[in-house]
Amino acid sequence: MSDTKLNLKISLPDDAEKQRFVTEKYVTLDQVISWIKTRGYDDYITKELVKKVSKYPMNTYYKFRDDLQRHIGNIQENRGK
Repeated sequence: MSDTKLNLKISLPDDAEKQRFVTEKYVTLDQVISWIKTRGYDDYITKELVKKVSKYPMNTYYKFRDDLQRHIGNIQENRGK
């Protein structure tokens, strides 16, 4: 049998790599709902926002946050009808 050589380099992640892993963890639905409730909207808007975010897939909660003002506008518009 022949010998096989395997060159390995093992190193510890630096601070930038550690930070990257911390910021990439997923946000849960409970965390988003808690965030919505702390925003201080009236009960109707809060309930409607919770309904809307509950329909979002877990990996798209950031899109919900980015579109929050549009969601509120839509809720207020539909409320007036």
